[in-house]
Amino acid sequence: MLNRTFSNCSYKPQNLIDITEEDKAKSLLKLIDALEDNDDVQTVSGNYDIPEKWLG
Repeated sequence: MLNRTFSNCSYKPQNLIDITEEDKAKSLLKLIDALEDNDDVQTVSGNYDIPEKWLG
């Protein structure tokens, strides 16, 4: 019997971009939502850092 092991490889950004304006954060999150809803897009990633208070 063969034992199979699966793994996942992902890229992590070396430099994060701080999003310091709430309107820019909302705009970025809206873009990400639109990309994730697109059936042709498999994964969405980025190098941004948004404060927790703006994520909700």
